[in-house]
Amino acid sequence: DPTGTWLYADQTFTQDAAVYRIRIADPSDRAVVATLADPAPKGLDDMTIDAKGILYLAANGTGEVIRLDPSTGAHCTIVTGLQNPSALKFGRGPGWHADRLYVVGFDGAVRELTPPASPAPGPGPGPPSGGPAAPARLALSVRPRSAVAGARTRFRFTVYGIANGKRKRIAGARVIFGGRSARTNGRGRAGLTLRFRHPGRRAARATKNGYAPAVRTVRVRQQRGH
Repeated sequence: DPTGTWLYADQTFTQDAAVYRIRIADPSDRAVVATLADPAPKGLDDMTIDAKGILYLAANGTGEVIRLDPSTGAHCTIVTGLQNPSALKFGRGPGWHADRLYVVGFDGAVRELTPPASPAPGPGPGPPSGGPAAPARLALSVRPRSAVAGARTRFRFTVYGIANGKRKRIAGARVIFGGRSARTNGRGRAGLTLRFRHPGRRAARATKNGYAPAVRTVRVRQQRGH
């Protein structure tokens, strides 16, 4: 990463398509920042990182390029329909734009990905009368919001769906946290028991088809006396 603190890594032939963060000064400090298989494995390959610490990953198996914020676990697909994308990098040197990604795939083509132009300012907050409704999204509640490193903690999650100004609990949503996952029951609830070895911040993520995902951060504290 830009600070030289972390090394990020992924594995190609895994079901969960996990992305790992490894502390360079202490490689035993390793954590999963996101699992990208939703619902199928991605076949992750090469990745690169920008000056703000945002990761961009080539999903070889699904033909996608994925943008991932490792500090929160939030991610989105920015390109689809590629043929086995394998490697990607921001432009560098004469003739290569530094703000654009260049992707190569198994078809032998090198593709330039240009970021979209910034949207024009709207007339005010919210869509104009008669405009499109806001997309459906999830909201995630996590209890407790903190844990102690080395201790087993039972985390309880509640997932809500928000659409057309209404909020309701969502069954069948997938909650991903600490490299494990669970599905919400009919009351929109799920639970996971986890032990984190090292202090830091961990991102919990809720996903469901048809909804924008939700992310919540949990703080893992150092044990007293350590």
